[in-house]
Amino acid sequence: EDHANARRLAVGICEIAGLSSSQASPAATAWTNLVYLRLDPEAAADRRVDAATLAERLRARGVLASPLGRSPFDMRLVTHLDVTTSDVDRALDALRSAVDGT
Repeated sequence: EDHANARRLAVGICEIAGLSSSQASPAATAWTNLVYLRLDPEAAADRRVDAATLAERLRARGVLASPLGRSPFDMRLVTHLDVTTSDVDRALDALRSAVDGT
């Protein structure tokens, strides 16, 4: 279930302007609950956003995400036992809003 939720999250991330995840294919998330995303501020509605800003905006919306230190535009999200499909959908809604700056 965690892996299915990770795939759902990765696919949903790819549907948000300014975000991408190389894990949207079934094989990429088959054995993991970690989802990595890359932010492209040039393609995002709010071009001032970076991973640290996005993490703050997500936290304000009840979603925890970790910026990765190697790039100001890479982040990690994790699904686990307590994360449901509905939680993934709420996280995706929060991501859309946070990337747009609304």
